[in-house]
Amino acid sequence: MRPAHIVLYLSFFVTTSCTDTYKHTAPEIVYNLNLIDSIGTRYHQLNRFNGTILVSKVDSIFFSKSYGLADYENEIPFTDRTAFKVGTLSEIAIGNILQESIDKGRIHPDSTLQHYLKGVKGGYTIAQLMDHTSGLPELSYFKSEVFMKDSPIIAMANKAKSEGIADSVPSQLNYALLALMLQEIYDQPFEAIANEYLTTSGLYQSYFGRDRMPLAVGYEGYSNYRGNGLELKKVELPDSTSFLNSMGLKTTPADLYHLLLASPDQRKDGFLENDGFSYSVYKNAKSKLGIIVLSNYRHPISDEITDNILAIMNNEPYHLPLARSVVKVPDVVLRAYSGKYKLNEYVSFDVEEEEGDLYVRLHGNRTKLFPQSRNQFFMNDRDAAMRFLSGPNNGITGVELLNGFLQGEVAKKIE
Repeated sequence: MRPAHIVLYLSFFVTTSCTDTYKHTAPEIVYNLNLIDSIGTRYHQLNRFNGTILVSKVDSIFFSKSYGLADYENEIPFTDRTAFKVGTLSEIAIGNILQESIDKGRIHPDSTLQHYLKGVKGGYTIAQLMDHTSGLPELSYFKSEVFMKDSPIIAMANKAKSEGIADSVPSQLNYALLALMLQEIYDQPFEAIANEYLTTSGLYQSYFGRDRMPLAVGYEGYSNYRGNGLELKKVELPDSTSFLNSMGLKTTPADLYHLLLASPDQRKDGFLENDGFSYSVYKNAKSKLGIIVLSNYRHPISDEITDNILAIMNNEPYHLPLARSVVKVPDVVLRAYSGKYKLNEYVSFDVEEEEGDLYVRLHGNRTKLFPQSRNQFFMNDRDAAMRFLSGPNNGITGVELLNGFLQGEVAKKIE
């Protein structure tokens, strides 16, 4: 594995040497760079994140670093040309195309979709579709046989209208309909329209449509899927049914940064449910801060990473996940954690101390817990941990069940 690298761009100083950049950078900026790097490093060490983090301030990139490999089977590192699948972030590029069309007078945001696209029912306006306020449901609402028919996007929208469906969640159906509308207006396939926009914008490493190289390989992430402990699992059959997943945007962090510059404020995150990618972006014009986190692991941890970077950049407390390394905890503390815990009316479990070790027993299965701090213990065969909680007089009141995230459900101690 080649060492990951940091690229630093400062609006007041640009250099190709990281060493020189550190010499000429204000101490507080170096401090933030180190903290951001510690976030990426820790999440990568925990096998939750694999990809690139990019942070910009005042319209300049000052942190960009990749962690891990783009392709583990062939030991291919990330490069500036490595693209990621970004799912619903495709809407950023489509939104920019739509805004250009509005500025040129080709589209009016208050006009209904029916004005531009034949065959569609309902009075959805362009603005409602762009803002996800149309009420259209997510694609999962529809059966797969409906989706696979001819003109499935229009068929779905009409079905939702006829059934009186009104949903408040963002739906890929909104931007899929807008893409069809662009095809009608410009009399070209949407892929050609979108790729012409990307090329004209100088974003040569980005594209819509079928996969091309270099594209990072998608992984489900680490799991105990063969009973041999934590292993990295590659996605065997990437999702080919979702419009924004299979035919959506593939882009690099640097190209995505330039797309964000032309877009309104953003806070989007997600993952490809049947593919191996996750992502998070943040843009705030007022603070002039931008954050991009792209991963070729499915684990939806990118928004948690973004939250931590936001805290660092705003000089607020941030939360670094604990390393999976064993520390010594006194036996008297371990014995205090012993007892019965109840998560809900269906799930309860026992925590047991035996000869200086802690175990959890559920449905007859006993799993050893390894201390990573005085009150947090991890499981060796999965990305899971238990954080014991104390109340008045330091009495143990419950345990928080952590499944690869900083927070989880709490089980109360009942005995």
